[in-house]
Amino acid sequence: MKLNLNFKEIFSKLSKSKSLKYGSYSIIMTAIVVALAIVANLLVDLTELKWDLTPEKLYSIGDETFKILDSLDKDIEIIGLFDDSKINDNVDLKEIDEMLNQYEKRSDRIKVKYIDPDKNPGIYKELDPDELKNISAYDFVVRCGNKIKVVKYYDMFEYTYSSDYLNRYVTGSKIEPAVTGAIKYVTAEYTPAIYFLSGHSERSLDSEYTIVKEFLDRNNFEVKELNLLTEDKVPDNAEIVVVISPQKDLSAAEREKLMDYLDNGGHAIMIFDPISQDPDLTYFQSILEGYGVSLNYDIVNENEQYMYYPNSPTALIPSIKSTDISSDLVNAGIPLLFPDSRSINILKNTKEYIEVTPVIVTSDKATGRLIDSSRGADVPGPLNIAVMVEDKGGYEVSKLVVFGDGDFLTDSMIESFTQGGIYLFLTTVQWMSDKQDNDVLIRPKKYEVRRLDNINQLQANMLAAVVTIVLPLLILGTGIFVWVRRRHL
Repeated sequence: MKLNLNFKEIFSKLSKSKSLKYGSYSIIMTAIVVALAIVANLLVDLTELKWDLTPEKLYSIGDETFKILDSLDKDIEIIGLFDDSKINDNVDLKEIDEMLNQYEKRSDRIKVKYIDPDKNPGIYKELDPDELKNISAYDFVVRCGNKIKVVKYYDMFEYTYSSDYLNRYVTGSKIEPAVTGAIKYVTAEYTPAIYFLSGHSERSLDSEYTIVKEFLDRNNFEVKELNLLTEDKVPDNAEIVVVISPQKDLSAAEREKLMDYLDNGGHAIMIFDPISQDPDLTYFQSILEGYGVSLNYDIVNENEQYMYYPNSPTALIPSIKSTDISSDLVNAGIPLLFPDSRSINILKNTKEYIEVTPVIVTSDKATGRLIDSSRGADVPGPLNIAVMVEDKGGYEVSKLVVFGDGDFLTDSMIESFTQGGIYLFLTTVQWMSDKQDNDVLIRPKKYEVRRLDNINQLQANMLAAVVTIVLPLLILGTGIFVWVRRRHL
């Protein structure tokens, strides 16, 4: 049997076939798309190009950090104390490493390296010859010359604990504020101190105000405790003295030491809560009266409905005046919540060199209800919840800010309601220390799962039907339509 193949005729027929023509186009287009995808991936790998599409920009450093990095004039090392081969096996370490790479890329002054203490145990002594910094494995040490700042691994994340405290979950990132704050600290020429007064049953800085302490630490302030019963005077390096909710009064000797500090250009932030036992704070009052203000022994009730938390007239959402310490809050529309407050009087001023300015005020419908009615009549509104004072009568300007509530600044309030409190505190510190825009106001970044919480059950059912029924049918119908059409080509 003899086969007679006419290849020219076969090729001519095939070239006229629509199915072959369209099939060839499909193959060519597929090949082009695959080739483009390969080229794009190679380019991304070569340029290390990445986009951070997370709403909180979890994996990006922000403008505040850029400004600090761009102004660096000193070389800085960031040293991770562990074997860098472990980075890819640990999600948290990988996130830290990726963030540090951004610091290194942004500034030629930044160098990141990893040293394994197991292989180089002498690194602890090298970094901390006096062994005062409590450095351990997995810490990050930021070094500029002989000055170092230790950033603990666990301080780079926010955590939530299970109800039995047996399990811990990472809920947010604090990498950027921690690292940027450390850079700012090690490059500063001088580290001023902020002293927190103790000895009068004040509220605990280490348990209720850890966020305040953390922010101060990041902004090149040394946070210290001050007991004027054991100290001869307020230390000379005290930039600010802070009093948080004393439950007892000063002694006469403490009053003299604090007044001497303030009269010579000192700065103080005094925070007072209403106290159920209603003790007399005679010596505190005498200091305040010297600066044109005084405390009321009351608890404030707000009767203007939109200015208090629902069903809680003592939980104030007060008016914020535009001042040197609060204008940023006003411009940004950031609210404040004062859960329980006492009011502050502005006295008739007979000293022209003392200027008293209201900062936080209630409505004129508010009332200062006296805790002990034997002290007199309730105080009518409007009431001052915070005031600022400047005394320009000495060689240096003395500054005083008085708040009538200590809850607005606690960890629980900042984390659950508003960060306005910490911003107000830090702008107060800026004003007192004559800083303008050098503080690292970088918020932690939350790992948030976005939910559609504002839809009703009907809308939820319709959305489910679209996703599970309509879309699959639409895809299936499109496929059948294309298949039928191609059969008739």
